[in-house]
Amino acid sequence: MLYEEIFNNIDCIYSQRYLKFLSNCRNYNKSESGDFKEKHHILPAGIFPEYTSFKENPWNLIELTPRQHFIAHWMLAKIFGGKMWFAFNMMRRIGNN
Repeated sequence: MLYEEIFNNIDCIYSQRYLKFLSNCRNYNKSESGDFKEKHHILPAGIFPEYTSFKENPWNLIELTPRQHFIAHWMLAKIFGGKMWFAFNMMRRIGNN
């Protein structure tokens, strides 16, 4: 997948952890069908606007539980900084994570 290539080229320990986390979430969520899921851009829309559309880029979509979604945004903030910290802090303030 394109996102794996992008994250493999980022020199940050969290980029590999993020990929592994998403893989584990995907496997876990297949067996846990009852939990509420939220749509998550694997490549964040704020940094990669060209991949925002899930219809055109279905590979950029993963459904996560609210807790998984919160952790994913924390990892993205660690990887990219800047506006990703803003997104993470909005989730932290607004949600019941």
